Amino acid sequence: MPTREEIDLKERADRSLRTGRPSEALSLYRSLLRRTTVFEPGLYEGWLEGALSAYQLLSRKREAGYVLLALRRFLDPV
Repeated sequence: MPTREEIDLKERADRSLRTGRPSEALSLYRSLLRRTTVFEPGLYEGWLEGALSAYQLLSRKREAGYVLLALRRFLDPV
């Protein structure tokens, strides 16, 4: 189960994406992704999805491609 801090970070990151601040969102998602504990199913993938959205909004195709690889979404366009 995610900690309160992780939940708050995810909410802030999602809000940043929705309000057109992908750089801020990316910083928050990267903070979450640096955590190396075992997660409940789908939690880490959700953070990856957020990072992917931020990279795409920032036109950072290479990084978006790496995230797609991590998500095992090999056929998705970058």
